[in-house]
Amino acid sequence: DALPICNPDLGALDAAIRRRRRERRRASIVTSVVVSLFVVAALTVAVRRSAKHDVVITSSPTTTTMKATGTGGAVAELEAGHWSVLPAAPIEARIGASVVWTGHELLVWGGSSGSGGDVLHADGAAYNPSTGRWRVLPPSPLSPRTGQAGVWTGSELVIWGGYDHVSASSFHVTNDGAAFDPVTNRWRVLAPSPLSPRTDPVAVWTGDEVLILGGQPAVLNDAIGNFSDGAVYNPTSDQWTLIAPPTPPDGHSLTWRIGLQAGAEFLAWSEWVAPTPSRTDAGIDLFGYDEATGRWRLIPPEPGSLPAPEDAIWTGA
Repeated sequence: DALPICNPDLGALDAAIRRRRRERRRASIVTSVVVSLFVVAALTVAVRRSAKHDVVITSSPTTTTMKATGTGGAVAELEAGHWSVLPAAPIEARIGASVVWTGHELLVWGGSSGSGGDVLHADGAAYNPSTGRWRVLPPSPLSPRTGQAGVWTGSELVIWGGYDHVSASSFHVTNDGAAFDPVTNRWRVLAPSPLSPRTDPVAVWTGDEVLILGGQPAVLNDAIGNFSDGAVYNPTSDQWTLIAPPTPPDGHSLTWRIGLQAGAEFLAWSEWVAPTPSRTDAGIDLFGYDEATGRWRLIPPEPGSLPAPEDAIWTGA
């Protein structure tokens, strides 16, 4: 991903690589959703094993966090669960779809298919574990796409940006979006965004707004590079507000990789590369953004911190 790419064929390879990375990250989200459906009802559960085989189960921030070691109660709760085969979905198989859990349904929208990943989709479906049935979502006002941001706000699935055309010779990215309300079963078009068209941005729900940060142009090149700016979208007022990027340490670039909402603060990891005549230095910077003040802070690294984290999950603490 760090290589500048200008040739369209290399651009296709770059897009495929980034789709694979995005799929791995979203697989962790799907795993959490499946666990919540079949093990602990509507709770979002994340299970991690340390070298000592501790099992930590974290629920939503509004519920009590449980910790069990060995074969404690939390482990027994997991062992009591079982897998079930879902009925076939009424939409075509795909990768790179936006997937969210609403508290009642699993929503799936967009993504790509085909041997080259060049068949894009604008349809979706919802699965209800209580009834064991799928339903097709109504037609979206958006063009087919992949690489889009997909965020659940508590009442709507917000989709923004992404590729809406991918081929061996050309690519095109967007900066429009729409929101789907599963209760009314209706879509609405978002107000125009102040951000430039892009794909694969970092996107989170802060509790009040959708925060979009970074992303990439259709084809990476030295003239454009990765985007460092961002914006927040307020679904109540249907308004956008630009976010100025932080000032990185001297010699560090801003290439946003992952982010999450940690209480009142948004945390985001940026990858940097600094070539020198004798070597190339590289690393990860961690920044915190306070939505109330609109200010960034650089969080100093700790010894032994991860050199390049692939994902991050907020436990509530």
